[in-house]
Amino acid sequence: YYPEQIQLGAFVARPVLAVEAGHVSNLFLSDGNETSDTYVEIEPRVTARTTWSTHMLGADAIVRHTEFFDTSDESATEILKRGLLR
Repeated sequence: YYPEQIQLGAFVARPVLAVEAGHVSNLFLSDGNETSDTYVEIEPRVTARTTWSTHMLGADAIVRHTEFFDTSDESATEILKRGLLR
C-alpha cells in the first residue's frame, strides 16, 4: 500500500498510519514473578521532501503510542522528529 502523496508547493508530503498488536511475556524482564501483557501500537507519520532536482530539504514527524491493556502504567507516547538536508 502506498499512501496518496500531497503536493505542498515545492514539497511532497506522504502520510502513513501504522498499527501493530503484540504480546510481551515478561514485561519487566524479571527473573521471577513474570508479568505478561498485550499491547497495541499506533504510529501516525508524515514525511515531507522537496522535489528539487539538485538539493533536498525534508522533515519527518512521528507520534508513536503504545497502549498496554492490563499494565496501563507502562503505556507511553513518543514524539520523534528530524530534518534532512542534502
